[in-house]
Amino acid sequence: MVCLLVVDDDIAACLILQRMVQKLGFDCDIAHDGEEAVRAALEKKYSAILLDSFMPDKNGWDTALEIRTLQKGDDRPMMIGMVSLDNPSLRQSWRMAGMEKLLPKPVNRSDLRETIFRAQVQTNPQERINN
Repeated sequence: MVCLLVVDDDIAACLILQRMVQKLGFDCDIAHDGEEAVRAALEKKYSAILLDSFMPDKNGWDTALEIRTLQKGDDRPMMIGMVSLDNPSLRQSWRMAGMEKLLPKPVNRSDLRETIFRAQVQTNPQERINN
């Protein structure tokens, strides 16, 4: 089963994204900061983790790097950055942090569905999305 983790310090944004993911037929957990995200990623297998760029205490880049460092093996979630401001230097920073994809904020349903599909194929190639 595909399960995503949405990480954003904006509680409303987390709930909106969680609802979008659930409407697509997938499980979704939420975390409101980087530390909470790291703990969740170590306790549960996620197909993808969607990370806000700018969060207090630990930003999305640092959170992604910590998760990548702590998780061993090939069975790691797809890391997806969420950005409201897109520019080449941000894209480079996200790639260096281990991100496979960037989604512009606000996230639209079709981009989210395509990204979940990619994450599912990456983590569970034997399963197919029926939505």
